[in-house]
Amino acid sequence: MGTSLDYLMFAVIVGGIGLCVAYFRDGYIAWRKHRAAEQRNEMRMRKLHADRLVAQKAAPSQSIHRAPTQGPHRERTANPSSSWNDGAMGNDY
Repeated sequence: MGTSLDYLMFAVIVGGIGLCVAYFRDGYIAWRKHRAAEQRNEMRMRKLHADRLVAQKAAPSQSIHRAPTQGPHRERTANPSSSWNDGAMGNDY
């Protein structure tokens, strides 16, 4: 009777190992499929981006160019140098 119980326990252990291997194999296959789908999507996005860059490079030569302005205009700058520390915000450093 003792040996049959040993064989039963051995069968349970081998069956458990087999189930673990099957579970990890299934997870690995699913991960590979997901990774392959991501790579296909990235390739599509790269091609789309490259096509847009080519279109952008071609577009300026076909559009009307405006003459550049003569230097920066003080009233149009975001942070004129004198307004930084003029005390308008109550900072007297």
